[in-house]
Amino acid sequence: SNPSSHSNRHLPVLLIGGGLKHLGYKSISSKNSEPMSNLLLSILNHMGVPDEQFGKSNGRFKEMLII
Repeated sequence: SNPSSHSNRHLPVLLIGGGLKHLGYKSISSKNSEPMSNLLLSILNHMGVPDEQFGKSNGRFKEMLII
C-alpha cells in the first residue's frame, strides 16, 4: 500500500490478548467485507464502552470471539 495516499484501505491491525479468541487472518479491505469501524466498535464494547455505533459501523465484528 502507499503510505502517502492517506487511505484507510489495507491497514494492518493486530489484536493480541484481552480475552479474545484468535480466529486467524481476516481481510477487511475488500468492498464486500465488514467496515473497520465494526471491529473498533467490538473492541470498545469488549473494553466496557456500551456504544451501539462507531463511525460508519453497521454492527459488531462477527469474526471476534470473546472467551
